[in-house]
Amino acid sequence: MHEVIEKKIMKYSSDIGKNINQISLLISFSAGVDSVVLTDMLLKIQLKYNFNIRLMHFNHNLHSKSKEMEKFCLTFSKLNDIALNIRNIMIPKKVNIESYARNKRYILLNEQAEESKCDLIITAHNKDDQIETLYMKYLDNTDWISQIGIYEYLGKLRRPLLGLYKSEIINYANKTKLNWIEDPTNLDVKYRRNYLRHIKLPEIKKNNNEFIQKLFKQSQISLINKTKIINKFN
Repeated sequence: MHEVIEKKIMKYSSDIGKNINQISLLISFSAGVDSVVLTDMLLKIQLKYNFNIRLMHFNHNLHSKSKEMEKFCLTFSKLNDIALNIRNIMIPKKVNIESYARNKRYILLNEQAEESKCDLIITAHNKDDQIETLYMKYLDNTDWISQIGIYEYLGKLRRPLLGLYKSEIINYANKTKLNWIEDPTNLDVKYRRNYLRHIKLPEIKKNNNEFIQKLFKQSQISLINKTKIINKFN
């Protein structure tokens, strides 16, 4: 599976006018299975091309495993000899926790990329994350641009796992015998995304997979239309 990611990284490098051995990547590393698998694959690719990798971990201090996950990241970085930045994010009261934390992470990632002279910021969003996002946009009856969902390319951001399902990522982790830590908040259905992930979408995937494919098709149409408009404007 890492061969697919290797081709992605080569394309990302080419897009910014650099050889793959010249680039520097900043990986958003949570200690969860997605970011652990992504980093493991990138480390394998790094052995071949010798590009630079550094990690950034965010401790939101929201659950009982926050410190454990931070310690995992420290140990992982030392074992693999990778630079690691850890930032604590304190969530104010009476805000949308998911939205606030997400926006803060991207601000800090871009600041760290600038400070560390990293060419690209890599996150571990996968195809199931995209399905959840597209379904939320559908439920909210958003505009056609919002129905693009999660972008693979956005500024310095790249999301090479976006074409892979969670099941494929977990299979890779198990076959490779990787360790990771599950964020307990991912099971808390009081959060909207978790409610859809664990309650609504499994039923839809089982009984109405055509609807999921329709969401993907609309996403592609919206992205193509946006690209056409930008090209026309340029």
